[in-house]
Amino acid sequence: MVTEVNQWWTSGPDVAQANADELTRLMSARGTRIQTSAIAAYERGEDTSEASSVLQTLVDMTFHVKIIVRDLKKAAAAGDI
Repeated sequence: MVTEVNQWWTSGPDVAQANADELTRLMSARGTRIQTSAIAAYERGEDTSEASSVLQTLVDMTFHVKIIVRDLKKAAAAGDI
């Protein structure tokens, strides 16, 4: 998987950071929409467990994107990519 990620982000650490920022922005916007919908569903007494699961996944994905960019910056500094 690291090879595939490196190929996708190999334009350099600045591009990787920009890509990560954009992906994080998109995930945040999606999370906000899900949360707004889930709050409305909760107020109607509906089950929100699926929304909760999706939100947790988005948080996890955001965390992993930040780790990937950090690792790519380290690899670029070491001349590995």
